Amino acid sequence: MASCAILFDLDGTLVDTIHDLADAANRTIREIGLPALPVEDYRLLVGAGARNLMARCCRAAGMPLEPEDARIEGLVRRFKAHYDQNWHERSLPYPGIAAALSRLSDAQVPIAVLSNKPDDFTRQVVSHFFPDHRFAAVRGQRGQDPLKPDPTVALELARQLNCPPERCALVGDSGTDMETAVRAGFLPVGVLWGFRDERELRNFGAAHLAENPGEMVTCLLDWCQKRRVQ
Repeated sequence: MASCAILFDLDGTLVDTIHDLADAANRTIREIGLPALPVEDYRLLVGAGARNLMARCCRAAGMPLEPEDARIEGLVRRFKAHYDQNWHERSLPYPGIAAALSRLSDAQVPIAVLSNKPDDFTRQVVSHFFPDHRFAAVRGQRGQDPLKPDPTVALELARQLNCPPERCALVGDSGTDMETAVRAGFLPVGVLWGFRDERELRNFGAAHLAENPGEMVTCLLDWCQKRRVQ
C-alpha cells in the first residue's frame, strides 16, 4: 500500500490552457452570431466539461441556454472540432511545474492526473506537455463517468494507486477540485497561479494554498513524510 499519492487537476494547475480554450469557444459562439468574450472571462467559465462551458458562454454572450438544451450538443461538436485544431498553439505548462513533478517522482510519490476533459484527449495533452514524466495514472472522463466535483473517479484512482483516501491529496485551481477532494476524503490543496482565486479555493475547503509550484511540492512532500511515519 502506498503511504501517499497525489492527484493533479490538469487545466489551470499543470498547464495554462486558457488562451486556446477561449479561442476555440469564441470561434464557436461567433459562428452562431454571438459576440466573443474576453479571455479573462473564461477563467470563470471553464472547468465543468464542454457542455457546461458552451452553456455558460452562451449565457454570458446574451443567449440563455442550459446544458440540457438540445442546441448545446451541436455547439459542443463545433467547440471540440475547433479545440482539436488549436489546443497546443498557446498552451504551456506553468513555470516550475516540470521541476515540481520531478521532485515528487524522485521522492517515489505516486502522481496521477484527473481531468474533466475526455479521457483520450487528457492522455494526449499529458503526453504532449510532459513526455519525460511518468504518471502512475492519467484519467479523464470516460463514457458516463460523472464529472468532478463528484468524487467517484477520484476514488477509483485512489484504489488503482493502492492508497486509501485519507492518504491521497488532490491539487487543483478551482472550487470544483477542492469540493472533489473534500467529498472523496482527500487532502485539498489549492494553487493560486490558475484560473480561480484564493477566496473560491478557501470557500470550497482548501486545506493548503500554494503561491508557486516550489511551495506546492514542499507542502506535499512534508505531508507525505508525515504519512510515512504514522
